[in-house]
Amino acid sequence: MAGSNAITVSRVIPAPGEAVWRVLDDTSRYAEWVPQTLEVTRSDGEAALGATYDERNRVVGPIKGSSHWRVVERDPGRYSLHEGEGLPLVKNVTLEIRTQAAGESTEVTVTLRYDTTLGPLGSLLEKLSHSQTVAAQEESLANLERVVAAAPPQTAA
Repeated sequence: MAGSNAITVSRVIPAPGEAVWRVLDDTSRYAEWVPQTLEVTRSDGEAALGATYDERNRVVGPIKGSSHWRVVERDPGRYSLHEGEGLPLVKNVTLEIRTQAAGESTEVTVTLRYDTTLGPLGSLLEKLSHSQTVAAQEESLANLERVVAAAPPQTAA
């Protein structure tokens, strides 16, 4: 598994898994709920196996970058693994998204893994930015909950 640094956050969202997954699965919407994503500049849409998307990102502090992502594993409605490249200061970046029923709600767990590229300086940067990265991941899930709650309910066809 890529990345020697791993940050995992979870949140129970008071919505059915299908409603949560509709937002998680639409890569074009990531800037709506992921604070590190300033803009999705290109997207294949659905996070299907092999799909790709490009973003402009906030890395840490004033440092910004562009990234390219590819969906490399997927179990629709439950799991997806995205590999990213192009971000400054990090390599071997993966984002793992899991959902699981929690009664009538859905627990979402996101794990960000990465390696720093600056040797000992990178390790220091990681220690300084760790709490910011955790807070940003937690904010992502809080934003996800807000976006899911604002979505109109889907009706059966």
